[in-house]
Amino acid sequence: MNRDSTTTVEPDREKGLVNENFEAGPYTGEIVVSQEALDQWNGMSIEEKTKFERKLLWKLDFRLVPWLSLLYLLSFLDRTNIGNAKLQGVKADD
Repeated sequence: MNRDSTTTVEPDREKGLVNENFEAGPYTGEIVVSQEALDQWNGMSIEEKTKFERKLLWKLDFRLVPWLSLLYLLSFLDRTNIGNAKLQGVKADD
């Protein structure tokens, strides 16, 4: 799959809005899949795809949940500090 196979690019190419030297990559928002990976995915059974997707979700969970927990803790501490500051009589600058 390459950039030319997308349907939304063709009208932009006709208008001259697409750079011909443009390479799709990790920072373009385009999903680049090798033909080998695509063939392997298409060759999988439903059970294998389900197992793969479950494994992928676990990996994502293990990477995201700790960071989200830390951000939630910081948010909670910030809210309690604001409440304590109001009780102590600290007023916001207007």
